[in-house]
Amino acid sequence: MVMTKPSSLVSAEALAAIDQIATRRDLSRWLASACCVAGAPHFLLVATMGDAGRQGERILASNWTYDLVHLVGLDHILALAEGAHAVAMGEQAASIQAVAEVMFSQSVSEVLAEHGLAAFCSLELRPGPRHYHLVLAAPAANAFRPERLGELQMMSAYVLSRLSKALSSAGSGEALSDRERECIHWVAQGKTTDEIAVILGLTSNTVNSYLVHAMQRCGARNRAMAVAAAIRSGAI
Repeated sequence: MVMTKPSSLVSAEALAAIDQIATRRDLSRWLASACCVAGAPHFLLVATMGDAGRQGERILASNWTYDLVHLVGLDHILALAEGAHAVAMGEQAASIQAVAEVMFSQSVSEVLAEHGLAAFCSLELRPGPRHYHLVLAAPAANAFRPERLGELQMMSAYVLSRLSKALSSAGSGEALSDRERECIHWVAQGKTTDEIAVILGLTSNTVNSYLVHAMQRCGARNRAMAVAAAIRSGAI
């Protein structure tokens, strides 16, 4: 699926693109494009508590690097997603406020800022009984486009409602790609990212990307949980 950046999220072109979304990979590509339209080049789609409880909390889609996700940690990401600044479904777009200062340590804030993540906004998504939050990040608070954030929230909830079956199976047997399986296998053998990169003839960043995707497919918070899930499912 090839995704281009639409000028509006509710145009005929944008709606036609949504009709092509069938998998979580399609969802990630659509979110990357749609979030940019709203002024947010970085995103995390998080399944939050809802009816599933703490066991259901996980990152479903993201264009953050593995290192950034690991640096911030899932607990802080969830706090960011569900904080008082989160925009509830039905809230007027004009009232959306970007959070320019989040309670990270100075060192973490500096690293995030270096990668263009200095201002944050969280959109609540409730396409059904499941609860999700779309965490957006931009280099500055004025980068967000309030008139598009409302569209993004509405259309993201619609897309999630269409993909409810695929998302509910996330972490419970979604097939790993061959490269993802190889990377998880070597993690299980105690190899570091750099060692796996040498073994597979890849860059360390590419290995980290495969591991992030594998963790998302397994619904895992970290590499150890991804290894355990892959073993249980027979993937490795």
